[in-house]
Amino acid sequence: IKVFETSPGFFSSSEYTNQLNNSINESGDLLDYEYNFVFRNFTSDPRPVAPLWIGDEIRAEKLNQTVRSPDGSFYSIGTSEGPSNSNTIFISKTRSGTGPVPIKLFENSFGSGRVGFGRAEGVSIFSNGLSCYVVANIISDADGTRDIWLTKVNPFTGEQYPAWTKGFTFGTPTNDDTGKVVAEAPNGDIIILGTINLTNQKKIALIKLNTNGRFSP
Repeated sequence: IKVFETSPGFFSSSEYTNQLNNSINESGDLLDYEYNFVFRNFTSDPRPVAPLWIGDEIRAEKLNQTVRSPDGSFYSIGTSEGPSNSNTIFISKTRSGTGPVPIKLFENSFGSGRVGFGRAEGVSIFSNGLSCYVVANIISDADGTRDIWLTKVNPFTGEQYPAWTKGFTFGTPTNDDTGKVVAEAPNGDIIILGTINLTNQKKIALIKLNTNGRFSP
């Protein structure tokens, strides 16, 4: 998904894979053919390097985006796919550290059921070290269309703030509206880029919100 140069000649990568390589996951179990987030530190060739695996042993975590915050840590987001379409948002925070294997700071999964919608797919994450925003697409169980969904999480634990548990949804019923990127402006406003359907046409959507997730000043 992404490769970062953490210092001259040293790199960190963020990936997801279902490869079986007899590695032991964070719970001490032998990995199976099941998707997980994967992070590596390397200098030239990442293939022989021991990775950090993050994810549930019986669900499939597929990574969409990794970003680096000003403090040097990495925030990643994707989707945790489970049985019966129980897809949820999956996020993690890691640090490259000084050793051969990156360090996990947290992982968290949320979305399905908790926000009162159907399945969820994690799309984009942003953090400046002090605030952290997550954008996902909530998928309707009725017709499979999507709506853009925004929430705010604690940048140190990955837990949703109480006032943001339900988050904010953007889109119109029966239309397929999707988020792509979330960012924070210098003044604290929240910016979301995505697409929405209007009169049978797909349009670029730029959504600007205040720090409370509202349109009003």
